[in-house]
Amino acid sequence: ESMQKLRQTGKTGAAGVELSYDSVLKGLSGWELWTKTSSGYNQTRLKASEPEQGSHVMLSLDYRIQLATERALAQIKDSKGELLPAAAVMLDARTGAPTRDVVATWVVADSAAVADGAATALFFVGPDRLVDLGVAAVWIDAAGLHSTPDFPGEVFA
Repeated sequence: ESMQKLRQTGKTGAAGVELSYDSVLKGLSGWELWTKTSSGYNQTRLKASEPEQGSHVMLSLDYRIQLATERALAQIKDSKGELLPAAAVMLDARTGAPTRDVVATWVVADSAAVADGAATALFFVGPDRLVDLGVAAVWIDAAGLHSTPDFPGEVFA
């Protein structure tokens, strides 16, 4: 008599969320341990383990942010007016969760360091606080495209 452990293998997530959470999503395969007859047929089931369903991963999409982002990405064009490939990821840097308010920022300042700091701050404190920094800005939120009154260029929507 021979013993054989049977195991079913599943597929692994190829990319993105499926790959990142594969160990959570896939659960556990079931198995059975049998004695076999001399001709290879199952004779007596000795042990078994039932398969276990994988866990769920909840994803969310804020339609307003998605729409504002798609509109902004549709404005990214080359010098001939042709759309350029573009992608966007909006996460709250404090939590890693999707943002709820500002989704993109551009700031004009006297130095790159101030511009970078102000652009980051705009995600957290809102445009009214930029007055203290003496910078001009453009930002996109769920309501659309905005700029400070002193922004030194044209903003196209």
